[in-house]
Amino acid sequence: MSLSPGDVDRAITLKGRLLGGALLAAIKDVENRTQTWREGWYALHTGSSKPDPDLADRVHRACADEREWAAVQTMANRCPKGSIAGLVYISHALPVAHCSRSAWASGPVCHVISKVLVLERPVLHVKGFLGTWKMTADVATMVRAQVPR
Repeated sequence: MSLSPGDVDRAITLKGRLLGGALLAAIKDVENRTQTWREGWYALHTGSSKPDPDLADRVHRACADEREWAAVQTMANRCPKGSIAGLVYISHALPVAHCSRSAWASGPVCHVISKVLVLERPVLHVKGFLGTWKMTADVATMVRAQVPR
């Protein structure tokens, strides 16, 4: 797995810009999935499908205050559908029973996000997939070009 952001080659897709915005604003501290992923950097892709209509309310409730909600919305605006807007570092995974400190934990597996890197320009028109997926060489090159050395 990619332990340096400049070597990132895998991505994860999220439903909706608000979830991406919450991760990139470093407010959402876990990513919930059914399978366990390895430690490392992952490109953060915003999917094209429609998010749950109640998502905005749930995201807003999980954010502690108006300042954090404003940060989520600002970052969400940097996450167009079908784009890669940043990178997240997954430090480890825990069962949901051990993630109770996070308002975001729903599990069954909570991937702990310990670092975030926002790309200056989102990489647009990228097709994502469920789970983790390998970026094409062209997309990986465009993402890596924006990673500080």
